[in-house]
Amino acid sequence: MILCNHCGHQNKNEGSFCTFCGNRLPAEGNLVGRLILLGPSHREYLIADVERTIGREPSNDLVVDDEEVSGQHAKVSLRGSTFWVEDLGSRNGTFVNGTRIGQATALRNDDLLKIGSTLMKFQI
Repeated sequence: MILCNHCGHQNKNEGSFCTFCGNRLPAEGNLVGRLILLGPSHREYLIADVERTIGREPSNDLVVDDEEVSGQHAKVSLRGSTFWVEDLGSRNGTFVNGTRIGQATALRNDDLLKIGSTLMKFQI
């Protein structure tokens, strides 16, 4: 199965476009990460060959309704074969496994990210 980077639909290993949304599928074997919002609004966001921004403003890829989250709070991206999280100068900081980060930080499977009072799990 090939996971669509845009909508998350699982496609058979044939064809170049997602059968659900029509977007181009990644080459087989590409890394896909997931940010899973923990709590009552359990949602999942995919990260592959794109950068995902997180914050309160509607222009973000992952919009978080949390007063402690900055408008443009953090970003998660894939560089090579490693996923990274970076704080974008937020007021309340970005935390990985309970530690506030001051620079781009590599993510590992099952790391916990906290921005404001919002908790997310990262998975590969």
